[in-house]
Amino acid sequence: MASLMSEEQFLCCICLDIFTNPVSIPCGHNFCLTCIKSYWDTREHFECPLCKESFRRRPELRINHVFKDITEHFQRSLKNHLGPHQREPALQRHRLTDPATFATRGLCRKHERPLELFCRMDQTPVCVRCIDTDHKGHNTIPMERESKKMRTQMKKTEGDMLKMVQDRLRKMDEIKHSVELSKISAEKEIEGSVLAFSKLVCSIERSQAELIEVIEEKQKAAERRAEGLINELEREIIELQRRSTELEQLSHTEDHLHFLQSFPSLSTPPPTKDWSEISVYSDLCVDTLRAAMSQLVDTCRDFEKRLCEEELRRTQQYAGESMLVCVNE
Repeated sequence: MASLMSEEQFLCCICLDIFTNPVSIPCGHNFCLTCIKSYWDTREHFECPLCKESFRRRPELRINHVFKDITEHFQRSLKNHLGPHQREPALQRHRLTDPATFATRGLCRKHERPLELFCRMDQTPVCVRCIDTDHKGHNTIPMERESKKMRTQMKKTEGDMLKMVQDRLRKMDEIKHSVELSKISAEKEIEGSVLAFSKLVCSIERSQAELIEVIEEKQKAAERRAEGLINELEREIIELQRRSTELEQLSHTEDHLHFLQSFPSLSTPPPTKDWSEISVYSDLCVDTLRAAMSQLVDTCRDFEKRLCEEELRRTQQYAGESMLVCVNE
C-alpha cells in the first residue's frame, strides 16, 4: 500500500524530509516530533504551521505509531525502488520517478517489458512474460484494477486512521475535562472539609468551656460547703473548749456546796452535731467528664450522619448527571 502513495504525503512541512517519529496535533496535521517541538519553542502562541489553527494550551505530543509504521514501510519501499536502478543495467538509464508512479511506468527488471499486470499471490507488479514463467498459474489482474482496489483500501485505511486519531483526541479532551472536574470537586471537598472540621472544633471547644465551667462551679460549691462546715466545727470547738475550761476550774474548787451545785450543769456536753456521716467528696468531676464525653460522642455521630447524608446526595446527583450525559450522547 505504501508504494502506491506519494512521497509528499510522508514529508514534514517543517524539515521537508520524511517523517521521523510523526505526531498528530489536534487539527489533524502531522509533523516530526522534534520539528513541531522546536517550532513551538520559538513562538509565544501555539498554532499549526500549516492551517494556522491556534490552541489555547500547548498540545501534548505523542508519537502516532500507526503512521510511523506506514512511514517506515514507505521508506523501505523507496529504498527497494532505488536499489535496482543502481544495480540493474537495464534500469540505470531510466530517469528516476516518484515510487508511486514507477509501478505504472516502470519496466520488468527481468524481461524489460512494461509492468502492466499485478500478481495477487506474490503482491508484486509483473509483465506479460512473467505470467508464463515465474508467476505461471498465479492470480493476476490488470494493474489499473488492482490499483483502484488498493486506492479504495487506502482511503478506508486513511479514514480509519483519521477516526482513530479523532477518537483519541476526543478521549484526551474527555480525560482533561475529567481532571478539571476532579480539581473543582477536590477544591470544594477541601473547602467543605475545612468548614466542617472548623465547626466540629468549635463544638469541641464549646463543650470544653462548658465542662470547665461546670467543674469550677462544683468546686466553688464544695468550697462553700466545706467553709460552712469548718465554721460550724470551729463554733463547736470553741464551745467545747469553754466547757472544758469551766470543768477544769471547777475541779480546783474546795467549796463542796459550789461543786455539787455547778457540776450537774457542766457534766452534760453542749449541743453538737454528729459528724461521723458528714464528709466533703474530693472527686466531684467523674460524672461530669463522662457526661461531657457522651455529649461529644453524640456531636461526632451527628456530624458523621450529616456527612453521610451529604455524600448520598452528591452520589445521587452525580448518577443523575451521568445518566443525562449518556442520554444526550
